[in-house]
Amino acid sequence: MPVYRIMAALHPKVKLMQVTQTVKAVATHALASGGSFLDLEDRGIRRAWHPMRGSGTSGPQDQARFLNLTCYVQPDTLNEMEEKLRKESNTLRVRSTLVADTPYKMIQEQEAEEERVALQVHFQMLNAMPLGEKRNAFKKALMEKVADRKKNRFAGHRFAYEKEAV
Repeated sequence: MPVYRIMAALHPKVKLMQVTQTVKAVATHALASGGSFLDLEDRGIRRAWHPMRGSGTSGPQDQARFLNLTCYVQPDTLNEMEEKLRKESNTLRVRSTLVADTPYKMIQEQEAEEERVALQVHFQMLNAMPLGEKRNAFKKALMEKVADRKKNRFAGHRFAYEKEAV
């Protein structure tokens, strides 16, 4: 099952209780159809790029409460979840994007990003260290990490041949 992120823009005057009910309805639908709900991010009330008009609102709104819902569901279930969100009277917009074909790819990408950030921090630490043997040892270990990362960065460019059993 693929991982999707659904962005929902709700009316800015919507109560927190209504937001909770909306999210709970969508999450229940995802769980009932065999998927799982991975993350909920309430981005708060923000200015929209352009005025939005929802089905139950009186006029166009230039602000909205943005929610990001990350879920692991089948494409059919995603369409049903989007419909359920669109039918809510306080919904202005609903958009969904494919995050990863499988959660494994998403986890790999997240781990690679964390590794990259950790290397950046180590390089900043290296720059702050005074000259000496301790700095040289740290630099050598850091360069070995960078070399290992380069080896594994492009899968398919390096071949790992199994040793033949004699």
